[in-house]
Amino acid sequence: MGYTVQEGCSQDVERELTATVLVLSDGVTSAVVVGLDLLFVPMPYSDRIRAAIGQRLGIPGENVLLNGSHTHLDPMFPGWQQEESPQRGLQERYVEHLEEVLVGAASTAWSKRQPARLGSGRGASSAGSQSA
Repeated sequence: MGYTVQEGCSQDVERELTATVLVLSDGVTSAVVVGLDLLFVPMPYSDRIRAAIGQRLGIPGENVLLNGSHTHLDPMFPGWQQEESPQRGLQERYVEHLEEVLVGAASTAWSKRQPARLGSGRGASSAGSQSA
């Protein structure tokens, strides 16, 4: 996405962008959390990707969360700015590729689920506090 003022399109890859997928289930309800090195995924693309993940896994798309890290190093999505047709075509292919990769990653995470326990606790610590 870059910043508001851009002088041109990206010419190469500075660093790889990553996605991390976590699948949670209590045996009745399942949810998928996808952490992305993206600023955000705009609608309608987020709805489309969530629905595709849900369809592949057999869960409601509403149970899929796409969470962007708010990086400014990601590609622009179609419609973000007025683009010339070659750039628009690249952006549309990027969205198709992103959807394919995320559905695959979610499917892999789903197939590798393992039993786990989740808990929470509460406590107090004086570490880091000043004492008289």
